[in-house]
Amino acid sequence: MKKSHKIYAIVASFVVMFILAVTESIRGILIPTFMLDFNVSDTQIGMLLVLSTLAYILGTYLAGSLSRFMNQKQLVIIGMTISGLGFLGSSFTQEFYQLVVGYIVLTTGIGFVVLGLNTIVPAIKVVYISVVINTLHFFYGLGATFIQRVAGYLIANDVSWRHIFWVFAGLYVLGILLYSFVEQPKKQREAKHLEKIHKYETPLIIMFCLGLGFYVASEVQTGNWLLNFLQVHYHYDANEASKYVALFFGMLAIGRLFGGYILEKIGYLKGITIALVLALSTYSLGLVNESTLLLLSISGLFCSIVYPTTMLVIQRIFEHNAMRVVSIVSMTSSIVNMISGYLIGYLNDHIGVRLSFFSIPIFFGITLIFFIVINMEVKRVENKREELKEVSI
Repeated sequence: MKKSHKIYAIVASFVVMFILAVTESIRGILIPTFMLDFNVSDTQIGMLLVLSTLAYILGTYLAGSLSRFMNQKQLVIIGMTISGLGFLGSSFTQEFYQLVVGYIVLTTGIGFVVLGLNTIVPAIKVVYISVVINTLHFFYGLGATFIQRVAGYLIANDVSWRHIFWVFAGLYVLGILLYSFVEQPKKQREAKHLEKIHKYETPLIIMFCLGLGFYVASEVQTGNWLLNFLQVHYHYDANEASKYVALFFGMLAIGRLFGGYILEKIGYLKGITIALVLALSTYSLGLVNESTLLLLSISGLFCSIVYPTTMLVIQRIFEHNAMRVVSIVSMTSSIVNMISGYLIGYLNDHIGVRLSFFSIPIFFGITLIFFIVINMEVKRVENKREELKEVSI
């Protein structure tokens, strides 16, 4: 693969990730608007989030299955096509169930795109791959930050979400055209005996599934419910509340832009563990009262490297069956995220938005525990592999 082709593939992936963030991250901003337009409760919104996540799991599963016959480039293009049609169809909905169907379609496509991007970029042979991976996810944070502020302003000025969805459909058309010229990296041939997931590897995979799952729940549910929390508990309007949401995602973006360089110095798993300690501390302090809210947003700086670096670690540890393991971890973590989204919606209706929002730092704490154990389990798996190599020799 020529250097110019590598650069184009990486840049195109950055742009598609930005589009993905812009279109996906608006959901939290629109929750209060959906509740008013369709006259639905927090629990019903929670169900929307649950079904959307199920659709994402379905998309990830289908993409993983199709990866035997299709390459990552094709999966990304198919996903963008599905998502673009989903946003276009959703813009014409008149009933809440129709909106739910629209979100099921568009998030199925997002599952395709995410799996494709997270596996095509590591396949491009470059120096300091952690920097490239974290920069890829920097563009997600950048897009999420951009849409939080822009959408908050537009909604506050009575711009219809339906018109915004038309623009999103157009962005996916642009992404499809751009990605059509990407050269697919050559796939390394995998030995048959290495494609098997061994029993001694299973506990580590389960820990990655749950650890990443509770992290994803923490990040995604912050995007889904923070604006609603600020509006209901502190009585902020959409424009004011969106500043805190935008800052959280802005910190995510900044952390991902520079975090890769730090990780190359201190190590991937050690870096994730330290980041989780800092994220848990600042997020929890941010929920103490209104004067500390800024700390909650700043916690995004420490959250930033967890997801992209974990994906890279998984692909390094399970190098010869990376697509399969990434698919398993993505699907399972999405299930954890799905349950958490419904739980917060249910708790909002029954114990109030303030108490229910405290479930998010609890998710961070659970993630930290899993990653402390993962650090030890990785060493056990590596030692086991060495033992098996010696026996085979």
